[in-house]
Amino acid sequence: MTINTQTHHPITTKPKPKPDPESNQVLKIEKGTTKIKISSGTLTTFPLPILTPFDTLTHLDLSNNPSLSTLPASISRLHKLKIAFFSSCAFTTFPAQLAQCRSLEMIAFKSNAMTCIPENAFPRKLRWLILTDNRLEALPESIGRCAGLQKCMLAGNRLRGLPDGMRACRKLGLLRLSGNLMEGVPGWVLGLPELSYLSFAGNPCSSRGSNSGGGNGVDKAMLDEIAWEDLEIQHVLGEGASGVISKGIWKHFPSPSPSPSTSTSEQEKAPEVDIDVAVKVFKGALTSDGSPLDEMHATITAGKHPNLIDPLGRITGKTGLVLQLIPPTYTNLGLPPSLDSCTRDSFPADTVF
Repeated sequence: MTINTQTHHPITTKPKPKPDPESNQVLKIEKGTTKIKISSGTLTTFPLPILTPFDTLTHLDLSNNPSLSTLPASISRLHKLKIAFFSSCAFTTFPAQLAQCRSLEMIAFKSNAMTCIPENAFPRKLRWLILTDNRLEALPESIGRCAGLQKCMLAGNRLRGLPDGMRACRKLGLLRLSGNLMEGVPGWVLGLPELSYLSFAGNPCSSRGSNSGGGNGVDKAMLDEIAWEDLEIQHVLGEGASGVISKGIWKHFPSPSPSPSTSTSEQEKAPEVDIDVAVKVFKGALTSDGSPLDEMHATITAGKHPNLIDPLGRITGKTGLVLQLIPPTYTNLGLPPSLDSCTRDSFPADTVF
């Protein structure tokens, strides 16, 4: 409550709303800035001050703003922008103005409910495209103009095919198509000279296509079921696109079955043991490679092999697997890909094989 100093009568006023620190009026960005990240969830429009460092900005991340749905035409002023992330926003149409950002190489619009990509919307220098978990039914033929495209992530859409023009993307090394509506994979895909990673589980053309759509899933009889309560999680070993792998202990691991010659009393005394294991918990219903059920099925189907990690059981109550723990004598040959290496592992400068 405030006092009107002229009448001395009390009057009530609404408190002034606090300014949004990320609004055009308050957000201040200095010239010379190279990276901007605003993922607070409060943006409803593109903050125009982002254009201030138009001649230096290379990395822009506006992900996790569920009310952000459009970009201004003036974004084309960001002529040095190389990386643009807009995942978990509200774009239903791919912003064609990004094609005018002539240095743009990496774009992410994961989980946007996107339904449409106009022709000629992709920048010519595009190398890395992430469109996972949208509602796309088709890609534009003009994607073939992106001759340098190396990584294309399309899992979890409604694609029934790929445009013929995409065969011109001869640099493509990774293509993720899982969880779509494809009746087949075009023959030219397998002829791409640099293609080294292809996933297409969870499509009608896959023998396990029903998994992603809520079918019977993995045959439970193929693996032991392990209660989450019987696992002691210790620390994270690593994290990938589909889930988190932790070091754990499987408590009450059943000891090997006794031989027929073992007496009844000895069988009753056969102890349960604790063993070290790896525990993989999947992140959600959809991963970069499609449904967790499809990955679980692939792991189980591969079976035992000296050069593969054996699955030991399926976790009940969670979407996850218990796996053989790799001995500590093993080491990683490389590091995850960097933004520059794109699809290839990266290595410390002093690495020699």
